[in-house]
Amino acid sequence: LADCGLGPRAAHGFGAALASPLCVLRQLWLGGNALTADGAAAVATGASQAGTLERLWLDSTMMDDSAVPPLARCLASEASHLTELWLGGNELTDDAAGVLAAALAEAGPTSRRRKLWLDRTDALTSQGAAALIQAAKGSSYAPALETGGGAGAAGGGEGEGENGGENGS
Repeated sequence: LADCGLGPRAAHGFGAALASPLCVLRQLWLGGNALTADGAAAVATGASQAGTLERLWLDSTMMDDSAVPPLARCLASEASHLTELWLGGNELTDDAAGVLAAALAEAGPTSRRRKLWLDRTDALTSQGAAALIQAAKGSSYAPALETGGGAGAAGGGEGEGENGGENGS
């Protein structure tokens, strides 16, 4: 479903579907759609309740920092099975990185979270990237932190590239 013209209304539908106990979706690639912060937040809220969703692509979806609190709740939630989250290509700042870092720290070393992509986030500086890297160091599995744009100078991380070599559809 990447780059297929979906907007906030469709994102709200996906959020509701993800929250359903009948949802068995393991991957959802919504990157490249104009979901906006409101739509991305709706998807994140549903993802925090989804018992099966493991990978979520929200790259280049026109989201800003206002969508991050529901994403952070999803990352910190024990109910969430999310292991990989793509947020690159959005207008996320150091404030968003701080909220995400706090969620990763709250999730702790036994969390399922493995990879967080924040490439092409020009508003994210080395300060925000450092907060995320510090949070990752507090975990027992060393998640990949892929950064780019403004944060690239902070020393990004390992990973398999933006899409992990898979199409996610």
